[in-house]
Amino acid sequence: MRAMKTVFVFALCNILGFLCGSNISAEPVAAKLYDYVASLDDSPRAKQKDSLYWAYASAATFQKLKESYDPASFESWVDKLKHVHPEMTVDEISSLIKPKKVSTMITYGSGTSVIIELDDAYCIYGMFDQQGRLQGKLSKPIAISYGILLVSPQNE
Repeated sequence: MRAMKTVFVFALCNILGFLCGSNISAEPVAAKLYDYVASLDDSPRAKQKDSLYWAYASAATFQKLKESYDPASFESWVDKLKHVHPEMTVDEISSLIKPKKVSTMITYGSGTSVIIELDDAYCIYGMFDQQGRLQGKLSKPIAISYGILLVSPQNE
């Protein structure tokens, strides 16, 4: 439960920083909570200045994820996202691209910011109006940052 709250706080900090145009970032906090931080895709195509979405994993679990990761999945997601257009709802987008899950929805004055976890490697975000329709475009696939724990937490 503590880790789920931590992921939510990271997402909230980064979304608020994006919306406000400020330098709010959860990355320095994550570096203190985990032994190290890594992504399944370390290429520049999937990176952005600050990580948008965080997950946690033991070193063994992360290694398994890394072994099953397919670098071609980035282009596959890019191709699927070409079919998403403004005015679509989260449900319409989900049924079209079949992501792992819609993970974070934060409501603000004029709408909702949504983070969609595509798979274990990537997420996307978009802004939706008060009627739940996409405003503009979704982001490109962004690498998920993993806080790697060398020892699994006892109460997770």
